Amino acid sequence: MHTPLNHEVVRDAIPALFELIRSEDDAGVRAVLGHFIFVYIHPYVDGNARIGRFLKARILYLWKRRQKTEV
Repeated sequence: MHTPLNHEVVRDAIPALFELIRSEDDAGVRAVLGHFIFVYIHPYVDGNARIGRFLKARILYLWKRRQKTEV
């Protein structure tokens, strides 16, 4: 069973997660890391997996949209 991070650690972990996402060039890697690490941090009592899936979908959507404008 996963034990979520202490709420004090979550305050530092979320900004670190978004920094990691911004630093990664590959959209697929960004999406998987974003989803997995967000769910691991587990900042909410409920809905973490749902928000993680949304984050993954949003990253891929923005990447796809950017690809269309560059063509």
